[in-house]
Amino acid sequence: MRPESLIGASSGAIYALLGKPDLVRHDRDVEVLQYPADTCALLIYLYKPEGGGEPKTSFIDARDKQAGPASPQACLAEALNQRSAQR
Repeated sequence: MRPESLIGASSGAIYALLGKPDLVRHDRDVEVLQYPADTCALLIYLYKPEGGGEPKTSFIDARDKQAGPASPQACLAEALNQRSAQR
């Protein structure tokens, strides 16, 4: 699965795919879901549409254990593998 395929997804769709995030941060107009994996953390940013409504995934990022940049695609794959192993 490519990270770009999650753009536009609701938090419910993300939860259905990856389960409950380990951290949810709410800022002014954004909700950030964090899914830690063995070598990285997947960060999914959901923004409210301008006209209102349910927040949708607008951006996906990944960080290594030292908070440096990581591959979102590799981190998503790792997070999916870990979540499926836990189920």
